[in-house]
Amino acid sequence: MAKKPSGYLSIIGFGLIDPLLTLLETLEAAPRQPPNEVQTGRGENGYSVAIVVLAVMLLESAINMIRYHERCTGRMHVAKYFATICPDPELAEAIDEVFGVRDAIVHNHVWEAQIEWVRQQGMKFTASPTLHEGYGDGRFKNIMEPKSRCTRRLRLNLFPSRIWRRDVHIVLKTVSRALTTLETWKPAYLDMDIEMYEFQGQELTFPEIIAALPEEKL
Repeated sequence: MAKKPSGYLSIIGFGLIDPLLTLLETLEAAPRQPPNEVQTGRGENGYSVAIVVLAVMLLESAINMIRYHERCTGRMHVAKYFATICPDPELAEAIDEVFGVRDAIVHNHVWEAQIEWVRQQGMKFTASPTLHEGYGDGRFKNIMEPKSRCTRRLRLNLFPSRIWRRDVHIVLKTVSRALTTLETWKPAYLDMDIEMYEFQGQELTFPEIIAALPEEKL
């Protein structure tokens, strides 16, 4: 007797958590490297940007799952769609910034600058850097404070080479909060409290791991 076919959705979803946590564990074990005015260390930056991208991919995957089940077929940006279903407008604004940082990384926004080396301070700009023409859309420019080149609410670095673990911690806590909000709103689609992950010698849920990360000052 032929088996009855079942439905399948090509949602990446929580499969991203294992590689994300592997990278996070490596980053957390390394010495903290705060950036100078221009950049942080190569390893600090490399692991940090990779974790941020995976975290936002995880969130986008979860949002798209809900979007599918809610039969939302429009071409609305995923951050804007999240704002339509999120009961917390401040969280929606924070998520818009998180997607902006993701864009700065995956599109490798190119800034042009002149720099100098200052003793005991490292690299410094000799004048304000400029975003090369063709990078950064209207959404991106709305979330950026031009002088600091950081997002307005979360103070996340939008200058790619300055992204470090402080940005990682804030992005992860914001993404985890958004996932918990989505899970509360549509529990039939998401359930993060079942799967356990090994992190730093402990078996914990993803929200537990993220909650234990340092609280970064904004």
